[in-house]
Amino acid sequence: MKKKLILMGIAGALVLSTMVGGTLAAFQANSSQGTSKIETKDLKISLSEDASELAKYYSGDLRLMPGAEVDTNLTVSTDANNYESYIRVTVFKAWGSGIKDTFSIDDSLDHGQINITSGDGWIVKTIDNQTTVLYYTKPVAGGVSTPSFISKVGIPATLTNDYADKQFTIEAYAEAVQTMGGVEAIKSAWGVDAVINRSGEITTI
Repeated sequence: MKKKLILMGIAGALVLSTMVGGTLAAFQANSSQGTSKIETKDLKISLSEDASELAKYYSGDLRLMPGAEVDTNLTVSTDANNYESYIRVTVFKAWGSGIKDTFSIDDSLDHGQINITSGDGWIVKTIDNQTTVLYYTKPVAGGVSTPSFISKVGIPATLTNDYADKQFTIEAYAEAVQTMGGVEAIKSAWGVDAVINRSGEITTI
């Protein structure tokens, strides 16, 4: 039997890095974003951040109290020439020190003390306190962006001084697979069982 070709795409970007103030009276939000696109076969996707809501915090003129949330708009965009595809995003969050390539994870801290809120239309699977996987339920046509997979980022109001002068970072990696033969494609590419209804929407992972 001839094996079916599974088309996949992947993209990754560092989306947010934030420092917590030394007294925990407030924390400073700074964007450290980058965007990269990697082509695999015929599916092309990219991560993008609309920083308009976050921009006012970047200059240091405005601070957020612990317990507050920052609105953001992190989406996955598909190439105009793409086949229709299903999208998955894996989000890694961690506390530590440094930014970008110098960031060092501190596993003495609870990485679950970073709150992320997804937008509409995503199935959210919490793997552990550092990793969350999100599946967009609807097929995504070429040249279309998903709703926000992260619409808010925040930290609890109950943080102890163990988190003083620490940073948290969030990284997101997006993947796409073709909708044709969707159940088989998802199983082959991502190793999970999906239930897809007659409209092509994923109802269960």
